[in-house]
Amino acid sequence: MKISILIIVAIFFGVLFWSIASEDLNQSVSFYYKKLLGKTIEIEINNTAFEVEIARSTSEKRKGLSKRDKLGEKRGMLFINKEEDLYSFWMKDVRFPLDIIWIKGNKIVGLEKKVPVENNSDYQKYLPPEPVDKILELKGGISQNYNIKKGDKINFSKNLWGLDVLD
Repeated sequence: MKISILIIVAIFFGVLFWSIASEDLNQSVSFYYKKLLGKTIEIEINNTAFEVEIARSTSEKRKGLSKRDKLGEKRGMLFINKEEDLYSFWMKDVRFPLDIIWIKGNKIVGLEKKVPVENNSDYQKYLPPEPVDKILELKGGISQNYNIKKGDKINFSKNLWGLDVLD
């Protein structure tokens, strides 16, 4: 009888532990899977951390933040290019104002603050002041709220297993 109770208790705690562990494992795997694919990274500007999605492919860059209803306070999208160039941006289908931050290497070389939503088909194009290899989009007004300015450096996190997401 005691052995049966011990077996039942052991099975109960084993199942309980397994379900808790598997839930945590699933959350961790999901988080690191996104990190591994380069979908999000953490960046730091002026000692403030931002979680940013990575736009690498042409289709991801073309879509950007369009057709989204909102963007969190410390969230954004980082566009990474292999070559420095004068990449133009527009607000097609973007539903909220943005700050566009032009980046060369890890240094901010220009900003477009509170770029407004456009409701017509003649979209204004925004260009960096010099060739850049990265562009960061944040919710409009964030650069002012966190005193982000030209000349500031951006610290990019390393990806899982030390792989650099900017490879």
